[in-house]
Amino acid sequence: MAKHQIMTILLFVCLSLCFEVAQSKLKKDGDPCIYSDDCESRCCDRDSPKGSGKCVLRSSPGVRCYGPNYGDPCFHSHQCNSGCCNHGTSVYKAFCVPKHDKTRKCLGPDNGDYCALNTLCKSGCCRGPLYDRSYKSGICNPKAAENEKCNLEPIGELYYYCPCESGLVCEKDTSRNTTNQIINDPNRRICKKPITANN
Repeated sequence: MAKHQIMTILLFVCLSLCFEVAQSKLKKDGDPCIYSDDCESRCCDRDSPKGSGKCVLRSSPGVRCYGPNYGDPCFHSHQCNSGCCNHGTSVYKAFCVPKHDKTRKCLGPDNGDYCALNTLCKSGCCRGPLYDRSYKSGICNPKAAENEKCNLEPIGELYYYCPCESGLVCEKDTSRNTTNQIINDPNRRICKKPITANN
C-alpha cells in the first residue's frame, strides 16, 4: 500500500513539474509568435500567412487570433483542431471549421487543396484562377508535364500555370495551330525537354 502511495505522489510531482515547464515556455503579450498555442493569452494576432505575429489579449480591438478552435481565423488547416481551415470568400477571411466530408474545401498542401502561397503546396504550385487577377487564394496543382502550359514566374504569390516538372524547361510555344500557322502569342509557354548539343 505504501509503494502505491509513493508512486502516486511521484507521478503527481512529475506532472506538476511538466506543467510548470510547459507554462514557462509560453510567450508573454507582445512576444513574437506563430500559433495561438504559443502564447499565455492563447492568442497570436496575425494579418498575413507569411511571417510571425505577436501575442495579445483576445479582448484587444481588431484582433485575429490564429487558430486552433472552431471559428478562429486561420491560414493553414494543420493549425485548426478540426484539421480544416476554410477560406470562404478569401484566404484572409478563413476560419477553422469542422471537417465534414470531401465537399468542404480546406487550405492544405495536397493537390486539390486550397492554398494562399506556392510554398504551402507540396508541389510548390498554388494556381489561381485565370479570369480573376484580384484572387486571394488558389488550388494546389501538380507541376506541368511535357507540352502543358507553364509560367516562368508566379503572378504575385500564385501561378496562372504551374512551373515545369523536373527535367523540363518552360519555353516559348512555337507549335502550329490547325491552319498550320505558328501560334503568335509571346506570353504562351509550354514545358519542353531541353535541347542539348552533342559534342
